[in-house]
Amino acid sequence: LVCSWFAPHPPFKVPDPYFDMYDPADAGRPPNFLPGPGKPDSIRNSFFHRLWLDHGDDWDAWRKTVAAYWGYTSMVDALLGRLLGRLDQERLLDDTLVVFCSDHGEMLGSQGLWHKMAPYEECLRVPLLMRFPRRFPAGRRSASPVSLLDVPSTILAAAGCEVPDRYQGVDLGPLARGETEVAGEAVRFAEMRSLGDWHGISDFRLVVDERYKFVWHDGDRPEFYDLQRDPFEQVNLADRSDAEPVRRRLADRLQAWMKATGDPLADRIG
Repeated sequence: LVCSWFAPHPPFKVPDPYFDMYDPADAGRPPNFLPGPGKPDSIRNSFFHRLWLDHGDDWDAWRKTVAAYWGYTSMVDALLGRLLGRLDQERLLDDTLVVFCSDHGEMLGSQGLWHKMAPYEECLRVPLLMRFPRRFPAGRRSASPVSLLDVPSTILAAAGCEVPDRYQGVDLGPLARGETEVAGEAVRFAEMRSLGDWHGISDFRLVVDERYKFVWHDGDRPEFYDLQRDPFEQVNLADRSDAEPVRRRLADRLQAWMKATGDPLADRIG
């Protein structure tokens, strides 16, 4: 069973009591609210930055929007509770693998952007929670890089089915059970194709490991971040000589992945 809620997603037309559930005054300004230096031109000139200009650089103009987003998220949480409650009534809950995830996050003003299709953590680091009492111990958390591509493999393995060799994703069951600290290779990838000239964004590919992220933009400057020291991605290290060995390692790994997946842009990475 797949249960897909549209929320939270613009427009933030949230029914009561969720729309006014949170006080806009509690919405603190994120450290990376304004567009930072060193960003590619395609980010600074993108459609999603133009949308950001609707509210502008005054955080007070964003507070009500942020509070409405929080309320929208709480509504989804309540709907998920109804689903779990019905599984419990039917005595199916403890025998059911429940995977809660999202296709993307929401920039919500960070990095001078709104919405999605950006290479930053607000957009990419989505929820991934799993509940399977007979197989997975409760309360375990992991910082290992994982991907939505791992979800199908995890479901098949939990059902006792063989995972096809052609699947790129890995079974997250051993990670959930604490049998390993890393799910497969400790890197994950993402890719984005521009929707056209109106979008104002160049195609990008990225690789992230347990600490670093490298983003290659086709025809634009690259980005390289130390997510441990700079979780809000404010300091682009791509041109720093002391960061070159790690940046080169990740760039080579990204290019290898692009070639393995038949990416037509694989030979364009420098």
